[in-house]
Amino acid sequence: MRPGETVTDSPDTPAITCRTTVHASIEQVWRVLTDLRSYPEWHPSMRILADDDAFPVRVGARYTVQTNAGQPVELTFDVTITHVAQPTVFAWEGGDPDTFYGRHRWTLDAVESGTTVTDHESFTGSMAASVVSAHHEALNAQYSAALSALRERAEADARASTDRLPPHPGEQHAL
Repeated sequence: MRPGETVTDSPDTPAITCRTTVHASIEQVWRVLTDLRSYPEWHPSMRILADDDAFPVRVGARYTVQTNAGQPVELTFDVTITHVAQPTVFAWEGGDPDTFYGRHRWTLDAVESGTTVTDHESFTGSMAASVVSAHHEALNAQYSAALSALRERAEADARASTDRLPPHPGEQHAL
């Protein structure tokens, strides 16, 4: 596989998938997820670096990602945004296609209680199966922690925006 190729995961493709429901609108979740500059404020293990201070979220945009800063398995790698379908799909990919290459995709679905977020990353390359197998539990925990942080941030933003809304006509509010 080469960067940018369309990939359909087979049952034996090493992958991590986590899902959560966020009690916020799909637009609010999308804003948090795609505000790459703010990742250090809420994401427990990821920082995005950009040459462009605007941090554009568009197909083809390239970034450097730092994960696990200060940890024994600190990683720095380049990613390219491969899919942007506002407000439902955001994806990037990066790494070394021959040894360890990740295709990371967030899918947002509006549901009655807010937004369901699915975080899925599949891996290819000569080391993918052994690395994911050896670290599957830790990777699941890391991805789950990231989704929890996304949920907390988006729900806090939703509460803050609700607090700033004027009362709906006919509603009574205690003063």
